[in-house]
Amino acid sequence: MPKIIRAFACTVLALAFTVTAVSAQNVPSKKEAKELLKKAAADSELRGSGAAPFHLLANFKYTLDDNSVDGMYELFWAAPDKYREYFKMGDIVETDIAAGHKLSVERTTKAIPLPLWRIQQSLRAPVAQLVGSDPNVKKVYADKSSGDYRNCVEFESNYARPQACFDLNTNAINAAIGGIYGRYAGSQFRINDFVSIGGKRFPRHIILSALGESIDIHITTLEAQSSFDETVFTPGAKAEVHDWCPEPAQKGNVKWPHPPGVWGLGAPPMAPPGQFSAYYLLIGRDGQVANIIGLRTGPAGEDRRMQAMLHDAKFPVRRCGDSPIDYEIVITGSRFGPYGAF
Repeated sequence: MPKIIRAFACTVLALAFTVTAVSAQNVPSKKEAKELLKKAAADSELRGSGAAPFHLLANFKYTLDDNSVDGMYELFWAAPDKYREYFKMGDIVETDIAAGHKLSVERTTKAIPLPLWRIQQSLRAPVAQLVGSDPNVKKVYADKSSGDYRNCVEFESNYARPQACFDLNTNAINAAIGGIYGRYAGSQFRINDFVSIGGKRFPRHIILSALGESIDIHITTLEAQSSFDETVFTPGAKAEVHDWCPEPAQKGNVKWPHPPGVWGLGAPPMAPPGQFSAYYLLIGRDGQVANIIGLRTGPAGEDRRMQAMLHDAKFPVRRCGDSPIDYEIVITGSRFGPYGAF
């Protein structure tokens, strides 16, 4: 009997060493890992030219200063110039419909809701937001923290040190985490529960948090669509219609009224320490700010100075063909300056 036990133990140890050896052999080189990251970034863009139509439905929880609200978001995407977005959070509702060269917007608020802006930014190529254009791979290793072996990559991008993990056999990404707002904002962007759709790979669970704000998105439906009922893209009678195109040409950069150190000494801080401010801006066809609405602001004095500075700023002019268009953005930031895309 002891001989049988010893033999069994030796067999188990041998199998363990074999699994470890196989997992070690499958670990990619740093050069290969970089290519895996770049491919995963490209594959997370569901709405590129030539991508297949799809329907996405998500539930989310938005938290600001310990106050949480549930909501839902839905996207019917037929093409870059044909889609419908629907957002609902309590009494806040917005429907955006793109059709050809027109964008119809119907909302119950005077500005883009900040949670909707966060969702729109989070769903736009989420892996690419972590990976950036040129990730610097620092470490590649086999990991078993999730149960089965997988290959994980630590890399540097946008002043952060994200990590992404891939299936050991298929090299398909299955999780990633890191900061996306630079080294000072203390942000965390976590994506997992990946699924494959139309040759792409996309996370069904996304969490973004920074400076007392977080949004937790659970995608319940993500499926390819062969066609949509045309009524899906019919705007409501109360919708405002704007000239628009999916990829407008953009000329110029933001020109702040207090160059060169807008966010340095003497410039108005966007928010008290540990917090952030957010402003909705409607940019006119000439690049000048046509409307400002504070979505989350600092003290009254700082808010007045910020609004005055934003009003005097010059933004890029966007054009569809030869025609300039107006457009909406949201600027968010803390005392160190603006963060996030706009």
